[in-house]
Amino acid sequence: MTDTRVPDIALINLGFLLALKDAVMRNPVLACQEFRLHPADAAVVRDLTFDRLESLALGLDGPIVTLRYTGRDLRDLVTTHPALRSVFAGVRALVEERPGRPGQSRPGNRALHPAS
Repeated sequence: MTDTRVPDIALINLGFLLALKDAVMRNPVLACQEFRLHPADAAVVRDLTFDRLESLALGLDGPIVTLRYTGRDLRDLVTTHPALRSVFAGVRALVEERPGRPGQSRPGNRALHPAS
């Protein structure tokens, strides 16, 4: 029998890719907002077969997605009352800035802009 262990990173990548594809299949518009995809990118994801997703997941040395929360943000989210967690996460998403890409328009960008 051969050793068929799959690296943890590959399992994480495959899980993310499967969730992404499932979201695109169910509701492409919502998936574009949640995953910050361009509609053309969502169409490519929609057409990927399981074999292609698996091949991509197994072929990467690192994670395809990183947790967007810093340690403190994650700790605050975990310690927040369960009824307020989605509010906390939503507020954080509104004020999130991407380094090197200020002011760029992108699907799902809900950044707060200063009042004029």
